[in-house]
Amino acid sequence: MSVQVEPIEDFNQYKELVDSGDTIVLAFCIPVTPEASRLLSILTREADRANSHGAEVKLFEVDPFRLKEIADDCNVKRTPAVVAFKDCKESGRVTGFNPQEIEEMMRKLY
Repeated sequence: MSVQVEPIEDFNQYKELVDSGDTIVLAFCIPVTPEASRLLSILTREADRANSHGAEVKLFEVDPFRLKEIADDCNVKRTPAVVAFKDCKESGRVTGFNPQEIEEMMRKLY
């Protein structure tokens, strides 16, 4: 079963996810754009691959304009950006749409 991308609704949900210690990946992108669709497609494919290797990666989408507090907390200055957390701390980051860097970052999660 393919990993589903869930939207983050507020700062409290974000903090709970990071503090859970789970492996989470946040995609900071403008919703409903072609770039966001391509980014989420790559992340879903790579999360599926990671999970097939025994990882438990969860994907979340963050609208950086609606949820500026989260973007600020993650120090995201431009989109798209991908930030991964594992064991309650940042474990990877890619700024800009660079599929190869995104794939490499995701592969470090397993």
